[in-house]
Amino acid sequence: MADGWELVAENRRAFADLIEGLDDEQFNGPTLCGQWRAREVAGHLTSFVDLGLPTFFLNMARSGFNYDKAADRMARKLGARSQSELVASLRDGAAKPSKLPMFPPEMSLADVAIHTQDVRRSLDLGSELSATSVATALEFLTTHKMARNIIDPKAIEGLRFEATDMEWSHGDGPLVSGAGEALLMAMSSRPVGADELSGDGVSALVGD
Repeated sequence: MADGWELVAENRRAFADLIEGLDDEQFNGPTLCGQWRAREVAGHLTSFVDLGLPTFFLNMARSGFNYDKAADRMARKLGARSQSELVASLRDGAAKPSKLPMFPPEMSLADVAIHTQDVRRSLDLGSELSATSVATALEFLTTHKMARNIIDPKAIEGLRFEATDMEWSHGDGPLVSGAGEALLMAMSSRPVGADELSGDGVSALVGD
């Protein structure tokens, strides 16, 4: 199995390839990530390779130490760069580890994987995430205390998750089953197709 940061680098490069291939309408079009277009998603992902700790903490202070507000500020600022600049930034910094030692590589991996699908799903491009990437992200979201920075941990409490396309499962309770990538997106409060998940726990996870 690849080293954690090597796997992050692999996924950052794949995201760079993805956005490099988008036309102007797609690059400036909506994604599954709130109000972010593909360019803001790219800006968000480059923030982890472009910004040093002083800039990170300055943005946090300016945002009242609200991480979501700080992330939005940074994504919009960095996302204002050209498409080619964002692609180059992701490729050049693909292997950079987090400057914050409390952020494990699995956290960065989950972030890149989810945001990759935010773009791919919005454009109906399907999934190109590797099984290793999906399984690693799922394991992080369901077992690591830092997962609260990406998902609401209460949303997955008391549920049993089983991937139908790989050897991965977690938890006890009403069942939610489906492809690993669909589970990943549903856990992170993204919309998934009605036919992608099954089990008695689906309504508790995604609502009726």
